[in-house]
Order: sequence, then structure tokens, then C-alpha cells
Amino acid sequence: MNRAMEEGVPGSDMLEIIEEALQHGKATCVAFNRRGTLLAAGTSGGSIAIFDFVTRSVARELVPEAITNEDGTVEQLPAVFSVAWSSDGRKLLSTAADGSVVVWDVAESDMSFRATFDSQLHSAQFCPTNDSLALVCPSDDGPMTLALGRGRKRTPMPQMPGFWSEDRACRIPSGGLDSAASQTPGCAAYSKSGRYAFVANNRGTLTVVELGTMDIVQACRIPGSEEGGTMYVKRLELSRDGARLLAVTTAKEIASYDVRDEVLNVNDNSTRILTPSPSLHNHVSRSQWGAACFSHDGEYVLAASGGAPHELHAWRRETGELVRILQGGAEAKGIAQLLWHPNRALAIAVGANGQLYVWARRYAENWSAFDPTYVELEENVKLADDEFDAIARNTTDVFRRSLEEPEAVALDMAVEAAAAVTA
Repeated sequence: MNRAMEEGVPGSDMLEIIEEALQHGKATCVAFNRRGTLLAAGTSGGSIAIFDFVTRSVARELVPEAITNEDGTVEQLPAVFSVAWSSDGRKLLSTAADGSVVVWDVAESDMSFRATFDSQLHSAQFCPTNDSLALVCPSDDGPMTLALGRGRKRTPMPQMPGFWSEDRACRIPSGGLDSAASQTPGCAAYSKSGRYAFVANNRGTLTVVELGTMDIVQACRIPGSEEGGTMYVKRLELSRDGARLLAVTTAKEIASYDVRDEVLNVNDNSTRILTPSPSLHNHVSRSQWGAACFSHDGEYVLAASGGAPHELHAWRRETGELVRILQGGAEAKGIAQLLWHPNRALAIAVGANGQLYVWARRYAENWSAFDPTYVELEENVKLADDEFDAIARNTTDVFRRSLEEPEAVALDMAVEAAAAVTA
């Protein structure tokens, strides 16, 4: 059951029903291209299915070459952990359970780059302004940039050492920090301009790094973190316009920030890139959150409850007010990822069972838009036998005349249409 928490929730942006369930293998992660016409879905079988989202069918499948052992046995392909599109939509970046990061040429269905890490990478994304650079997040090391070329240079992201209990704008050169702090595992995301990287570690500290200088320009504590404790950061989600950021963690609230993505003067140590906005939570269940995303216009936040198999919550981002709870089927067994369409009121929920649930609005059919003379009946109207005969006779006459005098019939239709417009 889907429940609206308040009157007047704009129907143009609010999800209501599961429109369809897509499946090609067991999906583990998804990503839309910039226009929302293609949906990439990584699978537990190691392949990536590219859905044509207009027809909702698989247009292409990217499959890595299988590795054959010396004894002739073929190794099973590792599960795909993340997928991300380049800004021009021609390349796809994926990570897998064997620690590999791969760049795919989508048009050619060919692998153009591959590198391997010693541990699994739970996420990777292209730089917004340079598709030969990626931001990757290993499971046993700190986030770093990776050059997607022959050099394969890895540059660790600087992080603020220790537990950070305040929100502070600063300018700290990375060369003056303890290098061990940069090895703390966590999540990272680019700003929309590619000017900054947001790095959230498992100590509960969110660091803003200026990529041009690799200086730390801000550090703040993620709500719910405690000194001496461990907070696992699941995802960082940036809104489509780049003006808002979410931090999904093991805390019982989702941290929300406004983003000021602008150039800072080299001597500026007081301007904050991130400004905290109201955190999002459910006062009733107080459960953890498994995934979250922004609506396409950034006005709403959609999150999946970690304590239910398929329960989605929607808030107004500006006020933090819970406006709707959506209930899906229990067969999903949990939601691993949420992804909103770039241009429409539609979202994809990746179920733990590998299905892709397409949440959308409930559209009312308006047949009078096609024919102004159409009248919708609230109840069936029973016709007498002679009325059926008249309808059949009239239809037969029109069909016969269409075959014998097609030009006359077309002219009559044009005259009737003109009369209807000018009436």
C-alpha cells in the first residue's frame, strides 16, 4: 500500500506504482546515460546488459572474455559491483568482484582498458571533464584517482586524520598530512564540475578536496558518527544539477548537504563548499537506510529502508518532511540501489533478488485527447439488436466507399476536421 503523508503532494514528481519489473540475469547495479535513453545493469554473472529504455528490451550485452585455466576449466566471471557512464555516453566504467576496473566502448562492445587492484572496488566513476581519469574506491584502501591509460597512475585522496567533530572551512596542503590517513577506506564522488572530490571515510568524516591543488578545503562530521566508533559509508549521491549531496551510512539518518561548486581563491580558507541541510529519517521505525537518490529536479529524496524487503520513503529535501511511503512486494528481499531517471518522474529499485523494479506515476487514460467525440461511460450501456445492425451497416458502407473512392473519403474527413476546428 502506498500512503501519502500530506495533502497536495505534486503528482508530477511523486512515484505511485511499480510500472514494470525488468530482468536479464541477476542485476547488482544500474546506471542511466545522460539522456536516460539507455540503462546499464551489471549482473552477478559478470556481464553488463544495456537496456533500450524506450522499448525496455536488452539492446546489447557486454561480456568479458572468460579465463581458461591450465587444466582446461573456465573460471566463472566475477560479479559486477558498479557501472558508470562517461559524460558523452560512449564509454562505460565497471568494477567487479575480482578487483578489476574496466572501460567499455559501448558502440563496439569492446573492452578498451582494464586494470586490477589487490582488493574489490565497490565503486568507480569517470571524471566529469576528463574521461581518461576515474575516481575509484577500494575496499581495503582509501579512495584514489586512477589514470585510465598506460601509466595507470594512482593518486590517493587526502583525508583529515582522526575524528573530526566540527564543520570547518580550511586550506590544508596534502603534503603536510599523515599519509596513513589517506588509506582509510570510504566512499568518494566528484562534484558536477569535477573541481572537487567529496571523500567520506569510516571514521565519520567528510572531506572536500580541491583536485587542482589536492588541498583539503573543508572537513565536517557526518551526523550520527561518534568518536572512537566506526561508521560504514554506503554511498555518496549527488543531485543531477550538482547542488545537493547525500551521505548514506549505517546511521539511522541520511545526511544532506547543499553544494557550492565554485572556484576558490588560493588564499581563501573560510568559504564552505558544503552546507548541512536537514537530515532525513523516519521517526517511527528509526531503521538504517540501504540506498537513496535525488529526484530528477532535486526537490525530493527517495530512500530504501534497510529493515523492510521493499519499502521506499520520500521526503521534501528542503524541509526534511516525510511525504510518502511506498510499499513493494516482499519478493525483492531488500533494495540494493535506487536510481532516478534523469528527466522523468520514474525510478529504478534494484532488488536483492536481481530484478529491476520500475516505479512511476499512475497515469489516467484520456481517450478524448485522440478523438473529441469520444465519450467515456461510467457504466455499460446495453444496445438493442437493431442498433447493432445500424452500426455494422454504417461501418460496412464507410469501408466500401474507402476502397472505391479514397480521395472523396479523405476530402470529407478534411472538411469535417476543418468544421470542428472553426466551430
